[in-house]
Amino acid sequence: MIITSVSLPGDVGKAWQRNKASIMRYAIRCLRIALRERGVRRGCSRLYNRSHLRSVRVTTRFSDAEYDSLHLAAATMRVSVSLIIFKCILIWQKRQHQNLKLGLISNYELNLTLCGRNGIVVSENLLFWPKFWPRILRDKHGNYKISC
Repeated sequence: MIITSVSLPGDVGKAWQRNKASIMRYAIRCLRIALRERGVRRGCSRLYNRSHLRSVRVTTRFSDAEYDSLHLAAATMRVSVSLIIFKCILIWQKRQHQNLKLGLISNYELNLTLCGRNGIVVSENLLFWPKFWPRILRDKHGNYKISC
């Protein structure tokens, strides 16, 4: 586990501390939405949580995979990890998402392609996969059907 801190506005920090595990179930959904909406940003400064509410710094623990995934997404979109966590909390608070089936998992990869005297080439990948792969079955007539 990696221990770090996030900066969250107002009472959101308390909600994060009490419900981190539940909120992190929405992290993949949040990352996919954020990456689709913001896309890759370059040539601009990083965005942080900006709120009229007083910010609180909350110490938290992330697994290696969570930490790497959040930092890759944050670097790609030029935002802070705290802003991504805040967006995850907002998604978690929506009623329509409470009974949503979350059927994806993520896989973070770091590939060192070239490391030499004149440079280094590194690629980071964040892939999303279905949690449950469909099974292909045959009925009694020999027709194929997909079952989850």
